[in-house]
Amino acid sequence: MEELTHKQLQKMILFSCERVERDKEEINKINVFPVPDQDTGSNLSGTLNGVKDAIINKNFNNFRDLGDAALEGALMAAQGNTGIIYTGFMVGFFDDIKESSKINTIDLSISFKKGFERAKDSIQNPQKGTILDVMEAFAEEFTKESEKSKDIVKNFGAVHYL
Repeated sequence: MEELTHKQLQKMILFSCERVERDKEEINKINVFPVPDQDTGSNLSGTLNGVKDAIINKNFNNFRDLGDAALEGALMAAQGNTGIIYTGFMVGFFDDIKESSKINTIDLSISFKKGFERAKDSIQNPQKGTILDVMEAFAEEFTKESEKSKDIVKNFGAVHYL
């Protein structure tokens, strides 16, 4: 797949919501920094449930409408620092693609990088060892893969093994 529509991205977001909900306890177990409160998975899942509720079974005309609805859902449901960080990510992620009808792997890699930057800026004094590190590593690796291949699915698969 060399291009992604807003409808396909909507399906991907919904899948990620389901996946985080399913694996939130595993995510909680690895949450030890900056405070070992083991709630990152639960907070991310709660935030994503707001996104899911805002976009499931809805028809959007473009990336702008999808992004606006998803962001509103995230804002309404954001839980903990993870929710704030993820909401910041969404703002940056959708910023450049709002006017696009389709995006390619390069566009997607830029959106991931901008999402990370906005997420990092969304909190005071960002620390190493948080979800921000995961976002940054993913954005960097997806960019590297995007320089090698136009296939979005292949690039996601390659980064999956970080």
